[in-house]
Amino acid sequence: KDWGPFVGPWMRYDKNPIIKLEAKETYSIQNGPQSVIRWKDKWHMFLMTSQPMVTKLAQSDDGLSWTRAHHDYLLKPEMAWEGSYNLAKAAVVRDDEVWLYYFGKKAKTEMIALARSKDLANWQKEPKPIFTHEDSRINGTRAFPDCVIKQGDSWYMYYDVGVDYHHPKNPDGYAIGVATNPDGLNWTDSPKSPVLTTSKRTDDSWDDGMVSQCSVMKIGDWFYMLYSGATNNHGRKYSGKNRMAFG
Repeated sequence: KDWGPFVGPWMRYDKNPIIKLEAKETYSIQNGPQSVIRWKDKWHMFLMTSQPMVTKLAQSDDGLSWTRAHHDYLLKPEMAWEGSYNLAKAAVVRDDEVWLYYFGKKAKTEMIALARSKDLANWQKEPKPIFTHEDSRINGTRAFPDCVIKQGDSWYMYYDVGVDYHHPKNPDGYAIGVATNPDGLNWTDSPKSPVLTTSKRTDDSWDDGMVSQCSVMKIGDWFYMLYSGATNNHGRKYSGKNRMAFG
């Protein structure tokens, strides 16, 4: 099957890294599975920084050379249920707006939320979470948005649910589900959730501990899901830390 440019061959960009830690950022910069969009003749990348744990923005004309936007952050915790941070993982361009799906944390519970903007500087947040682990058929205490796509007249939000860092089961047990709706706002979990679960444990299994952080794209007649999988040590010879890979 011809997958076109998705197969590669891939070459490392000789000017990497394209984005570095700046100012008071002390730990890491990450982005979500669907954090880069093309809008108003520019590329925009939504960043999750730590520390501080906030959402920021980088912009580019060509997708190679990136600069930080003039605002220090795009989102900050403002409501009790948002807790200590707002971190964006998925962005969708809808008409003249950008819809940013992010998550906040209260105590040991992460919840999915939505913010909208017409200029990437002023954001209108929904007053309540739009989806939580209680709305899902997957057992857990944390819900994260992965990616949002539209097919026909319906929107699909792929998400993952798992448990808190301090839970005895962590990091095992994360699974991927999908919620649907006609407007991108009021989500209902699909009866098919979870749509991807961990594999059976074998001597060489690599995603028997968790599956998460997926990105879904349609190529031809098929939908393809790229996801992050992990295992724990299970008494094996390698390190007890998670072993992460893509599937």
